Amino acid sequence: MKSVSRHRWGAWIVSSLLLLLTLLGCEAQPAAPTGAALAQQRVTATRAATYTPLPTETALPPPATYTPYPTYTPLPTWTPTPVPTATPIAFVPQVSEDWPTVIRRTADILAGNPAALERELRRLQAISATEGAVRTVDLTHDGQDELIIWYIDPNNANRVTRSNILVLTEGEGVWQPIFDATFGLRSSEGAWLLEARDLNNDLQSELAYAIGRCGSNGCSVTVRVVLWSGGAFRDLTASEIQLPSLREATFSDEDGDNLWEMALTGGTLDAIAAGPQRERTDIYRWVNNLYTLAETTYAESDWLPLVVWEANEAFDEGRYEAAEALYHRALTDETLRIWAQGTGDAGLQDSELTLLHSFSYFRLMVIGSVLEDQNRVDRAIRALRDQYPRSPMLVLAEAFLEAQGEGIPAACTAVTEAAAGEDGLLDALNSFGYTSPQFLPEDICPL
Repeated sequence: MKSVSRHRWGAWIVSSLLLLLTLLGCEAQPAAPTGAALAQQRVTATRAATYTPLPTETALPPPATYTPYPTYTPLPTWTPTPVPTATPIAFVPQVSEDWPTVIRRTADILAGNPAALERELRRLQAISATEGAVRTVDLTHDGQDELIIWYIDPNNANRVTRSNILVLTEGEGVWQPIFDATFGLRSSEGAWLLEARDLNNDLQSELAYAIGRCGSNGCSVTVRVVLWSGGAFRDLTASEIQLPSLREATFSDEDGDNLWEMALTGGTLDAIAAGPQRERTDIYRWVNNLYTLAETTYAESDWLPLVVWEANEAFDEGRYEAAEALYHRALTDETLRIWAQGTGDAGLQDSELTLLHSFSYFRLMVIGSVLEDQNRVDRAIRALRDQYPRSPMLVLAEAFLEAQGEGIPAACTAVTEAAAGEDGLLDALNSFGYTSPQFLPEDICPL
């Protein structure tokens, strides 16, 4: 009995402890099944998940090529549509005398704008690459520039007469002419601009220009330098400056004294009848506030007549040594060309050679007499007698020697009288063209 009681007491104690644990919130572990309960419990198996292999790794595509943004191009600047304007000169004057009026009216339309006026004249071929210009210079000394317009008439083919100079001054918005170089004489005259500036340091601007004239005997050029003198231009040259032609005019102030030297180069004409020619340069300097000829230089020449003429100039000026050297060159330089009236005729060449060589020997004889050198006299007369025994110049040489005892002036007078009686001598000496010197009987021995 005590054994059963102990068993029951033990079971109660266990039950009480389980209850206490439950009450205390502790989760009690379920009791393991025993006996028949364990036999009747059905165990359900869970199938393991089917194995799925990991997907094969796929390589990433390469990165896309970088394309830069296009360069920014700004929109073009807006340009308004030009409004058509009237052409200042609607037609080219057909008459030369109409050009000054048309140019003056155009200056009014363009409000005296020199660049616009020059563009318009170039459009009309009144200014070319080598001729014509529009300049602004204060010529009237009032503090306001004038318009100097050098233009050409495109309908005139003559280079000497086809250009002109017009000077316009402005007053109350209107441009008026104060100077017209040819004054309407366009059929026979032309003018071109050389310079416009203060040339003599008087604080006033001068105008230098050339006037070309053509007539039945050919053309010539006159150079003028003028100054505005309260209503008109007055001339500033000591004497008239005239040349057969003018190729170039230059102004220079080499010493910096503001006095500009004027050099004019030219003197030749493109005409057979003019004869053999060579350029010369005339240099003008300021003397008493006037342009005055200071010196003349000649270009080297290979024409026989021109060498003799140059020797004659030295002879006339008393430069006997220089004259002698040039006469000797005329006699000995075989490279000198013979003029023969521009024909190349052999007979005329022989006649010219005889005439100029015998003339040179005659002058050498006279130089020997002037220098009182008898050896020079003897050499010259001997050569003249030996080489040109039939030349009229030998007759004149003999007349000189015969009268030499009375003095050189008397000897030259005898030569002048003899020359007047020699038919054809002067005609031969004067047959070298109209630009060559013309001889009178007294010119052969001018002492």
